[in-house]
Order: sequence, then structure tokens, then C-alpha cells
Amino acid sequence: MVMVGSEVLMRIQYFDITWRRQLTPEQRLMLELLADAVYLFQTCSRKKSRRAKNQFQEVKHWIFEERTARIHSFETICVVLGLDPNYIRKGLRNWLEDLEDNSLL
Repeated sequence: MVMVGSEVLMRIQYFDITWRRQLTPEQRLMLELLADAVYLFQTCSRKKSRRAKNQFQEVKHWIFEERTARIHSFETICVVLGLDPNYIRKGLRNWLEDLEDNSLL
């Protein structure tokens, strides 16, 4: 956690506040798309409905599709934002593996 004035913020909140100010409107849109994809990946992976499973498969395919040069691809967005797509993928894989391991308990 990070102290900002009298408030305690999670690291991602602090990062979001300081980093977002430096982004162009286009980059902010890309960041929102990326954040939405991660949100869907995490929430839909736990749901059992057909719709959620389909959303999960779509976002999983978008995130893990490699070597694509399309303007709205996961890799392109990460590169434009200065993020390492493989690092994010690894984190999501680890998160999913932990989720699956915990569901076996």
C-alpha cells in the first residue's frame, strides 16, 4: 500500500492515478480495454453459465493469441502502453492455475 496524503491506496490505484495522467486519450481507451479484458478473464472463469464460458474463451483467446499486428490486439495494446504482454500472460496463467487448484479443495 502507498500513502497519499491521509489516504491509503492499493499499489494499482496509485499506479493508475499517476500513470494515467501521462496517457493520451487513445492510450486511455486501450488501457480500459485491457482492464476490461482482465476483469472478464477473472470473473467469467469462475462462472458456470454458457454466456460466461463463451466470454471467458473469447477473452482468453484474445489475451493468449501471439504475434498479431492488429491495432487492437492484446500485444499491440501492451506495447503501446509500455507493458510486457508475456509478463501479464504469465500472471494470468498463474492466477488461473491457483484458482483451479483451490477449486479442488
